[in-house]
Amino acid sequence: MALFYRNPNDVKPGMRLTVRNECVTVQPNNPVAQPSLTIKTPKPGDSLGSTFIVTGTGAALPQGLVVVRALDAAGKELAKMTVALAADSTPARAGTWYAQLNVSVRSSGPGYIEATVPGAEVRRTVVIQYQAAPAPETGGGGSQGSTVVFYRQGQCQVRPAKDAAVYEYPNGLVKGDVSDALVEVTQRVVDAASSSWYQIADPYAAPNPGYWVKRENLAFVGVGCN
Repeated sequence: MALFYRNPNDVKPGMRLTVRNECVTVQPNNPVAQPSLTIKTPKPGDSLGSTFIVTGTGAALPQGLVVVRALDAAGKELAKMTVALAADSTPARAGTWYAQLNVSVRSSGPGYIEATVPGAEVRRTVVIQYQAAPAPETGGGGSQGSTVVFYRQGQCQVRPAKDAAVYEYPNGLVKGDVSDALVEVTQRVVDAASSSWYQIADPYAAPNPGYWVKRENLAFVGVGCN
């Protein structure tokens, strides 16, 4: 039997070699994708009220989760939320994530927003400014703060206009449209432009809440939503 020797540097992925009468194929050496994480909003130096939304992207996360925390200037935790990447994310394509946090600060001052990845040494932070908010009020049976109203189950129902756009988060990416049927709402947020956004209840979206519809795209708003 003849033996053929080849310089190892000449061996390429996909090449077929004969070794002791056995045919083998050299497999390519695929590198393992490394986790990546970004915080898109808020931006460094942004001023945040008692309720705000943190958004970002991630890819190749071990569990597909992001832990988002609001910290004061001393590193004390003010709020925390664990969220999942969007369902359409893949190891090769970054997916989006968002978290809505509520904090209570006695005085305005600097702080941090932190995002980390469970099971990976990945951490991102931005320095922001907290603005002290007035004491929350209660109205319409919901818990109302300066920018957000929470509703009890069955309290608030709306009917989107036909083919109304739904958003991943207020002023975020359009994720599709919704039929003109009566749907339940979990909360309402008023953004910096004084536009109201209603979050549609979606039990299948955990641990992230459901999508959002803008007030101008609603054909009907129930009296319990006031």
